[in-house]
Amino acid sequence: ALIGEEHTHLIEYLNRFGVDINPSRIGIDRETFILCMQNAAPMRPARYTHLNDADLSPERLGKLYDYLLEVL
Repeated sequence: ALIGEEHTHLIEYLNRFGVDINPSRIGIDRETFILCMQNAAPMRPARYTHLNDADLSPERLGKLYDYLLEVL
């Protein structure tokens, strides 16, 4: 969802194994979610991920957080 690609198959796969990735239900509030997402790539500078090129603005990540609460 963050990089604009189809991801429902990933959600279905995780659901099959009972993996809960709803941030609120696993104790992650909006502010913590945003902070962690913005600091994930810099914590591993020698590795490239989609996070290096993604829009990690607080506004975008807040919308992603809300989306995860709705669909999960």
